[in-house]
Amino acid sequence: MKYKKNITNLGKFDNSKKVNNKRNYIYIGIIFIVTVIILSSLFLNDRYEGHDTIFHVSNIIKLSETISFDSIFGDSIIKFEIDNFNYGLFGYGVRLFYPKIPHLFAAYIYLLLKDIYLSMNLIYFVTTFLSGIFVYFLSNKIYNNKNIALLSSIIYITIPYHICEIYIRDAIAENFMFMVLPMIFLGLYNLKEGNFLKFYILFSLGYIIGMNSHLVSMLYYTILIGIFILYYKDVFFKKDKIKALLFSAVIVTVMVLPSLVTLLEHKRLDLYRVFTPIFVDVIDVKSSVIEFSSLYNQEVIYNDIMTYFNMSSVILFVFSTILFLFNKNDRFRKDKKIFLLLMFIIVNFMCSNIIIFSS
Repeated sequence: MKYKKNITNLGKFDNSKKVNNKRNYIYIGIIFIVTVIILSSLFLNDRYEGHDTIFHVSNIIKLSETISFDSIFGDSIIKFEIDNFNYGLFGYGVRLFYPKIPHLFAAYIYLLLKDIYLSMNLIYFVTTFLSGIFVYFLSNKIYNNKNIALLSSIIYITIPYHICEIYIRDAIAENFMFMVLPMIFLGLYNLKEGNFLKFYILFSLGYIIGMNSHLVSMLYYTILIGIFILYYKDVFFKKDKIKALLFSAVIVTVMVLPSLVTLLEHKRLDLYRVFTPIFVDVIDVKSSVIEFSSLYNQEVIYNDIMTYFNMSSVILFVFSTILFLFNKNDRFRKDKKIFLLLMFIIVNFMCSNIIIFSS
């Protein structure tokens, strides 16, 4: 009888696992459909010229011309010449501020398809879709609720800033960062649960992609990740987890060292600038952030960037409020609110012009 009972329980576990996997596939399919909807304009309409379009087009084309069987990663420093795309306006420091990975992936696709805009569009599609996937699995880890995970994913890929980065700025490197952050945190949650292999893959790969995509964003991310690890020191400050974090740091350092050394060398020689002084002449918070009243307008023009107020922001606010009000866990109600408030203050401070790099 005991043997039959165990067999029955095993059968129930198998069926539950199948149902669970089926729901994952369905929800991933929904995320795919949402990605198709929000990015369909890229493929159906004539290509727009965003803030950074020509910059990325010129980089991708020039990089593709240096790729060969002897040099599969292309040249480290692109030598621009003045021509129809005004390559000469960008200077030698392109690879320092914008590391190679986003342009390299697009260059490979461009070599296959011979269509520069289609290559960039496909990069946007893949990174946006993967952003949604990583947020889905991360949110499911946090809340253990697939419906919340799906909602979190849809909100994440439809937030105004994400859409702005694609349709207005045409910022291909920054779009990689939407994928990287949930990837890194998903790695940390796997470390928390003792899944070391998944941690190494997600955390290390996320950091390597991030450091080779957009350095300034990774500096901000590292500050936030450090705060997260310190807040959960009881979880992460254990011998096996510290060793895993240090080993992952070594892997990341080795993989990003070639580009990082070049950047530090130029910085030491005072040859490297992130922003020119005209962009950092504001030194107080009040004059460097959008007024709260602007949230009630349908559209806001700020710093030459049109930002559309998306209802996803309202949904996220309402949902978070409900979560805090009805969650009965005392530690969650006390500590999580303090933690999120601290994160909110730090993020807003980091977004002000006070800490933008002048050199």
